[in-house]
Amino acid sequence: MIICGEYQSEIEAKKDFKRFKPEFNPTIIKDSIKPSKGTIEFFDAEYENSGEVKNYFKIVPTKVSTKTKLYNIRSYDSVLQKEHYEDRVYNGSLEFRLDNQGKLMVISEIPLESYLKRVVYSEIGTDLPVEFSKSLAIVCRSEVLARVQHKHLGDPFDMCDWGHCLRYYGTDFEDKNIEVAVEGTRGQVIYNNQNICDAYFNLICGGHTEDASGVWEIDELTQFHGKYDWKKASKAYSALNEEGAVRKWILSRPDAWCNLKGTNIPKSLEKYKKYFRWEIDYSRKELENMIYRKTGEDIGILFDIIPLRRGRSGRLKEIELIGSLKNYRIKGELNIRETLAQEYLESSCFIVEKELDQIGTPISFTLVGAGQGHGVGMCKTGAAIMAQEGYNWQKILQHYFEKCNIRSIYEKKK
Repeated sequence: MIICGEYQSEIEAKKDFKRFKPEFNPTIIKDSIKPSKGTIEFFDAEYENSGEVKNYFKIVPTKVSTKTKLYNIRSYDSVLQKEHYEDRVYNGSLEFRLDNQGKLMVISEIPLESYLKRVVYSEIGTDLPVEFSKSLAIVCRSEVLARVQHKHLGDPFDMCDWGHCLRYYGTDFEDKNIEVAVEGTRGQVIYNNQNICDAYFNLICGGHTEDASGVWEIDELTQFHGKYDWKKASKAYSALNEEGAVRKWILSRPDAWCNLKGTNIPKSLEKYKKYFRWEIDYSRKELENMIYRKTGEDIGILFDIIPLRRGRSGRLKEIELIGSLKNYRIKGELNIRETLAQEYLESSCFIVEKELDQIGTPISFTLVGAGQGHGVGMCKTGAAIMAQEGYNWQKILQHYFEKCNIRSIYEKKK
């Protein structure tokens, strides 16, 4: 562990951390230099009832099912440096307090099983088979319990409400399948030896899941080995870490659970069709400007993007940018996706095609890719189609988490 110093924001720390790359890919851990102090005032619309408190106060309804609506809530993506405002509805207690920078923060406090119902909805939507919702509930329950007190060190909460942890949207909804799925699997988690597994999942793997160690610097478990997302593996695509094989793979539409073909597709999955295979075009100048903005490196004229290492699913783990002023290496699936897009590339499983001028200098680049997300663990789209075709939640989890053990760590309600 290297302690680098004090920073006023995560963006400031990330800029400084560029000096460690590409050899290292540091993780930022927040710790308050001094606690925030302030006064919070609250009052009703007529200002007939009001009060002031130091630092925080909490609204605690008599029933967890009670819903509270919050108006014009601001959310902020520190990576994209974008803010968004919307109304939200939550169950359970709401705590209003000052965050580490003295700004107003709202924390939703809710029992785990009630939390999971909203998470399952936020992650995939409605109108999906109950067996899929059961499998996702078990995966999310495992992930929450494995990550508590690990994801947000230095913050007064366990999980945030977006993809960094688990999505937890403040949208009002009703779905009987989600209710049945969460209650029907109450307390059940994925185990390995005596530990609850941090059971990863992704939106759509593109036909092959990825090794966990291919994306993060973690020890590999059998449950997290990448595998072909279909009834049986295809020998033609057994070596996607090789350039010839991955090119053939990306330029085809092989049989896979997440290959959303045909007409009998749930409405909530229709919008994900575009992610199984995708492409994006850039002018050379556009890509050069993006690279400079994201990395701070002026590589000059971009001549090529060279793949150096790929994972089991064909996802890139390391690339090298060939420039007229310097070459620059980028390590890590997420760093690659962030650098080569205005926001994020759909995945790092892609090949590069170029259009050249008369003297061989690139005019434009086209990235042709497969899947959306890191590809590790359960493919949510593939799992939903498996359930639609009659597979139960046990079969779904055995497919994505090979040799996994399911255990109940507390009893169902009687």
